[in-house]
Amino acid sequence: MCWFGAFKTRKITEDEFRILHLTNPDGIGVAYPVDGEWAYFKTLSPNEAWRKVKLLEPPYYIHFRLRSAGTVRPEFVHPFPITLEEAPIEGRAKSLIFHLGSFNFAPYLNELRKMGIISPDKIGYVSDSYILSKVLAVWGTDMLDKLNWRQGWHTRVILLTSPHQEKYFGHFTNENGNIFSDSLSYTRSFYSQAYCYYDELDDWDIPIRTTNRKYVNKIDKSFMLEFLQNLSEYPDILEEPKKIVRKILKEMNVRASPEVFEKLKNIVENYFEGRYSLISEYYI
Repeated sequence: MCWFGAFKTRKITEDEFRILHLTNPDGIGVAYPVDGEWAYFKTLSPNEAWRKVKLLEPPYYIHFRLRSAGTVRPEFVHPFPITLEEAPIEGRAKSLIFHLGSFNFAPYLNELRKMGIISPDKIGYVSDSYILSKVLAVWGTDMLDKLNWRQGWHTRVILLTSPHQEKYFGHFTNENGNIFSDSLSYTRSFYSQAYCYYDELDDWDIPIRTTNRKYVNKIDKSFMLEFLQNLSEYPDILEEPKKIVRKILKEMNVRASPEVFEKLKNIVENYFEGRYSLISEYYI
């Protein structure tokens, strides 16, 4: 599950931004009103997103993605313009959707294929939210009003239309005029649990050889933590633990024995398994 927030009465803090990115690391998308339309951008880089977000004044709408379907690419970060055309990752639109949860697009797939909107070879690479935006472009956003949001659809949608109108489908929480998919206090509690997966690094006392053949006794835990938190900046290695370890070692300017390399790989794998396990528990 992803996280969505409509910041209307205040700005998102840097600490909140960091925590939300750690727990939902597969992309960040933002929308805000401009001249009767909606400007938006989406990126895999938290640094790029933060540089832009901290300059914005409320209201603005932000989505942190945790991939449940589709690949990790900026095109599949929310929001999605409601259009039949392929939209850029940054631009303006008259209507946008943010989506949380899952969308059963099977009943619409044949029609979309016949129209040439979704090609058969693209199905495995697109997200259900991307397909939902195409469904709404064809059949209209009124269909959202007809869906049962308590049963059947385990999902939530935020619809932004011109001129600067917004509509929420499903359950959201209101915190002092700001609308969130989930309370920030729960997200902070969840983050505290996720952080503990790095604690096992403290007990390491292993020889790791630097490239100038000197030895260090411990992995730089803070560097590894920061690297994993910003892993979405390296989409080419995102789901490859071995490649991630090689990148970490290269950045740290060290070489590791096969035994140490395997330990590092296990840490990376445990990080992903633990994070997704906690997230699954949190949203059940």
